Amino acid sequence: MDVNSEPIPDKNNVVFRSPGDLKNHLLGIKLFGELVETQFRESIAQNGIITPVTICKSKNPHLNDVVICGRRRRMVAVMLGIVTIPCYEFTCDDPHEIELMLIHDNTRNEITVEQKARMFEEMRRIKSAIADLRRKSTLKNQAPLERANLPTRENSEENSQFGRAGDQAARALGSSRRGLETALKVVHDADNLRRSGNVDQADKIIETLNTKSVAAAKRQASGCGTRDVGVDHIGSLVEGLKKKFRRLKEEMVSVMKACDENSHSKNPLSENSYRAMESMMRSLSELLERVEAKVTEIAKRWRQLKDR
Repeated sequence: MDVNSEPIPDKNNVVFRSPGDLKNHLLGIKLFGELVETQFRESIAQNGIITPVTICKSKNPHLNDVVICGRRRRMVAVMLGIVTIPCYEFTCDDPHEIELMLIHDNTRNEITVEQKARMFEEMRRIKSAIADLRRKSTLKNQAPLERANLPTRENSEENSQFGRAGDQAARALGSSRRGLETALKVVHDADNLRRSGNVDQADKIIETLNTKSVAAAKRQASGCGTRDVGVDHIGSLVEGLKKKFRRLKEEMVSVMKACDENSHSKNPLSENSYRAMESMMRSLSELLERVEAKVTEIAKRWRQLKDR
């Protein structure tokens, strides 16, 4: 499907459906979330839904009744308790085509640089997957002898295929591939910061990306203390390890109690198991202490170097 083409539902046949029976596509939720502006909600409350929502009709249960165009209209209808909404139905069983249509619908709206970068990532993935399916289909239709004589260049072909998919996605979004790739790198850096618990830093980087420039956001991301984040992240992993060790210790203690009870019956297996468990617990405790001490030492040295 050409991403610049319009979805072609049957606009001569409007059906009325309960918004609660419809579902938003997971890709739409991933790219744009589920927040709706107050002004948009108030407009629908006052005027109702004027433009019908486009939904997919498919034999695939994961695609059937999925909203292609009109994600926010459907959400507001659910919020306001509207019983039925007007819909256009579009018959399609191809998940890639539905995803491309969904992205295309949102390129006509006002989007942020972050959203455009994420759309680029998804569109590049989809177009690369479509090209891969076509390539495999071509190879499958070739005679075995012909396939055997083909040079093995899978890695280079996949890389060039991924590059072409990126070029196509960038053209569809009206931006340069290099600019979108740089913006996407900044978005990924912000995502990593957020996963490490540095939500405020991540939000500031995204704000710079959306309101100033990609270059400014890139500089901010590169100087936001990613190594500090790494040290803190290791520290949080150690804390998680300690929690898991405590649970393991509790389980081992219960096993040791059972072994101890059986040892009264002079069962050598129980006695040996008890001693093995006891030795294992000492080793784990010592290992955890060494790891924690090493992380503390590294963090201290790094902060000393940083403050110089």
